[in-house]
Parts: sequence; structure tokens; C-alpha cells
Amino acid sequence: MKPTAQSSVTTSNAPASWRAWVLLAMTSCAACSDPGAGQELERHSPQTLHLSIEGEPGTLDPHTFNLAVEFQVLANAYRPLVELDAGANIVPGAAAHWKTSEDGLQWTFDLREGMTWSDGVPVTAANFVAGFRRTLSPATPAPYAENLYPLKNAEAVKAGKQPTETLGAYVDPANPLRLIIELDDPNPYLLSYLYTPPAFPLPEHVASAHPGTWFRAEHWVSNGAYVLHEWVPKSHITLVANPRYPDVPAMAEVVMHPIDDEQTEYNRFRSGELHAITLGNAPKLSETEQQILRSTPQIGISYVAFNTDAAPFDRLEMRRALSLVIDQRLIIDDIVRMGHLPAFSLIPDSLSAHDPVPLPHLNTPMEERRRIARRLLRDNGYDAGNPLELTLRYIGSLTNKKMAVAIMGMWQELGIDVRLQQSELAVHYRDLGAGDFTVALAAFSQADVPERFIDAYASDDPNLNLGRYRNEEFDRLLTAAQQQIDIPARVALVNRAEGILMHDYAAIPLYTPVRRRLVDRRLQGWEDNLYDAHPLRYLHWAD
Repeated sequence: MKPTAQSSVTTSNAPASWRAWVLLAMTSCAACSDPGAGQELERHSPQTLHLSIEGEPGTLDPHTFNLAVEFQVLANAYRPLVELDAGANIVPGAAAHWKTSEDGLQWTFDLREGMTWSDGVPVTAANFVAGFRRTLSPATPAPYAENLYPLKNAEAVKAGKQPTETLGAYVDPANPLRLIIELDDPNPYLLSYLYTPPAFPLPEHVASAHPGTWFRAEHWVSNGAYVLHEWVPKSHITLVANPRYPDVPAMAEVVMHPIDDEQTEYNRFRSGELHAITLGNAPKLSETEQQILRSTPQIGISYVAFNTDAAPFDRLEMRRALSLVIDQRLIIDDIVRMGHLPAFSLIPDSLSAHDPVPLPHLNTPMEERRRIARRLLRDNGYDAGNPLELTLRYIGSLTNKKMAVAIMGMWQELGIDVRLQQSELAVHYRDLGAGDFTVALAAFSQADVPERFIDAYASDDPNLNLGRYRNEEFDRLLTAAQQQIDIPARVALVNRAEGILMHDYAAIPLYTPVRRRLVDRRLQGWEDNLYDAHPLRYLHWAD
């Protein structure tokens, strides 16, 4: 990922009452609110749609994407084989239709005729083959390459054990618009992976002319509804409608503003500068704002990640000790108070096919959990004379700070010396990916596919396995699940694998998100959905 400047805040010598810290964080937002927050401001008719995004993208290279904010841009600029509609349903994209062989091992996609890149060059099946191969090339740092692992030989290609030409994706020799995909094993979830950036087509004619910079605005071409016009880091990203897209979208220009400060974001919405925002810990909303507030459960999980590759969290007892004293309900319901749902398993409850496997201590009283945690710390050599010292890393926002302070306080009650370190979004995940952390707040979102929320813990996954967790039995069960075409049997194996993660305290689940947004009442085509996906091509102003 492209590095960005780091904003680091280290906190030590916390006040005796961690709850005082949280109270301060909760009241500081109200103190900086606009005294006229209850007033409805007059807004002019916009010529451009202005949206906020939660942080600065690290890259707009689709095959190396790593952050949700990058997907927000890329999904509107590219048209993959299949895509999401306004309700987040999978619909035909670049492929007009497709069929599957009886054994489930071969998928045939026929592309739409007459489709071109934004510069007029035809889009063919070869562009998709090239994109797949680039994602899976050993030379491409692609954190989500696993999305293409169902393809035949994909893992061997990524590991450098086989050439890219052996990948199970090729053009029908008799039809340049027909793409054939072969799988190692039948996969009922394949379409859920094909709308993600690792499966986006590659404009080879531009990539070969401008290697390393073809995805920047000055060289940009894409086959989606929008093209990248400008990216000014720390300021804005401007997309303009692609005139060669079959149905030119109603919004001629869309400007995305990366904003880390929740109060600033809210104030800019109130002033009319932004037309849709994610609502953080904003002041009390006006009656009018309450009417346009949208609260939607999401498919995702926020959690505490342990670096299990280094002391002290290479030991199960130490991970268990810190997990025992985390009170998810207190943090989410009483402190963060944003409508999120406390989580006690690593696969979100909101998934359509999943039986949650909760934390082993869920029904144990908190006082008993603290007693066990103190004993585990003593057994591992930590006490008042030799306290455990650690740094909890988190992404800078008021919500994350409140959560980090609350967790810090829960650990301090065990005598642990906790420091907090705040970083920007891209820097945070870059450092976690490099193993530069001990314990950190993290989040993960995926398709409605249970296994995708735990295959990030596979020992052979160097990209998404942030904590370097390893367990051979977990790996075996996960592999068995991925080879099973029967969905109930597949989910049963996934549940067993999740049980191992929970027993090992590979991470501490915190909450599944509920997205709270304020959306301009004049904006049409914005449908609430589990993915918080709002394709720009469907948006338009009310008549």
C-alpha cells in the first residue's frame, strides 16, 4: 500500500479512573457542536455530489487494494464480471450472462458486446485474464489475492510454484468475448468474489505503456460508470461520469472527501458542503436530521488483534487473560453508544448461514473472569513488581479513541501498563500487515460468506493473517470446508474451525457494525443494505 504520513499519539500515565477518560471524550464532542444544530439550513441545488469517506485510500490500484475506502472508489470506476445493484444484490456486470458445468468446476462468462474502456479501446475477455494473472502474480502485493484462490492452480501460481499461464482462466479461442474459468473444487460462493477488485479487468494497453503509474489520474482509464479525474491527497478524490458507459449516470461529477474528524464531517453536512456522511459521535440531532437518519446493520466484525508471532501473545494463556476482562456490552452499549451490536464470535451473527461459536467464557461472571485473568498473568511472571507493558494501537477517530480508552482501563485493572498509539487508516494497516504491533484494534468486512471471516487466520495467508496465528487443525478444517460444495456441510466445518479460533483466543471480537448515515433528503437511489454499498450510477437528484 502507498504509505501516508503518520499521526501518532502515545498516551501513558492514565488517570486512575478510565471511565473519566471516556466521559471526557463523550462530552468533548457536544462542547464543540454548533449552537444552531437544530436549525435547518437553506441549501442550493447542487451541481456536484459531495460524499465523505472514512480516511485516505492507500492506493487505487485495484489488484493491490486493501481498504474499504479504496473499494468505494474502485467499485464505481470498474465494471467487473458481476456487480452489486443499489440493494447490494449480485447482478450481471461486464458479463451479460454465464453458465456452470454440471460438476461445478467450469464457469463460462459471455461479455457484453460493444463494451469499451473510457478511451474507446474495446474490453475483451483477455483483460479479465490479465487482471486475474496480475493479482495472482508473486510480484504483486495483493492482500485479497485469496478471493481468486478458488480458481484452478491459483494458490500455486501465487506461491511461484507454477507459471501464471497455468491459471484456470482463459479466453475461448473461438470468441474473444468469452471467458472460461476453471476451479480446483466446486465453489457456491464464486460470484461473491468476482465483484471485488482482485477480479477487476486490466487495461493492458495503458498498464504496459505506464507501468507502476497506470492507475493514477493522469493515465487513468476504466470500464465502469465513472473515471478518476483527480486525486489530491488529504483533500478530495473527483470522479466524472464515463461518457462511454452504456447508461451514462445522472451524477456528472462526484467528489469524495476523506475526513477523519467526525465533528468536522457533521458540521460540513449541516453547512451543505456534503450530501451524505457516516455519523459518528455527533451532537444531538435536530428533528429534521432525525428524519433523514439511516441506521443499517452491516456484514463486518471489529476486533482486537494479537500479534501471536511474538511474546507475550504467542502464549494462549496471555491472550486468554486479556480477553477475559473485556466487557463488550459495556463498551458498545454504554460507552460507544452508536447502535453497534456487541460481538462474541469472529463470524458476524448477521450472516445468512452461520451458527455463532461464542467466546468460551461468555457466561462466566466478570469477577470470576478477573480472578482467572490475574492468576494467568501471575503464572506467566507478571505481577505488581513486574507488570506487563503493552501498546494498544488504533485508528484515529473519537469512536475508536473511546473504545481504546475503555479497553485500556479494563486491562489496567489487572495491573497492566497500557499505552495508546493512534495512527491514520492506511498507516495503521500497513504496520499491522508488517507485524509492527503487539495488540491493536482492527476491522474486517467481506461478502455474506462465513468462511471468509476466518480464512484470514489461515497459517499460509501472509496478507490478511495480521496476528500470524497458526493452528494445523484449524487449517485442516478450513481446507476441508473449502472443498465441500454442499453449503450446510461446508458451514458445519466452518463452525468447527471457528470453535478452534475461539478456544485459542486468536482475537477478541468486539462488535458488528451498524452504519449510521445522514443522507440529503433530495438524493434518490440510495438504498440501505448490509454492505453499505451505494453504487453511484443509481444516484440522482429528486425532480
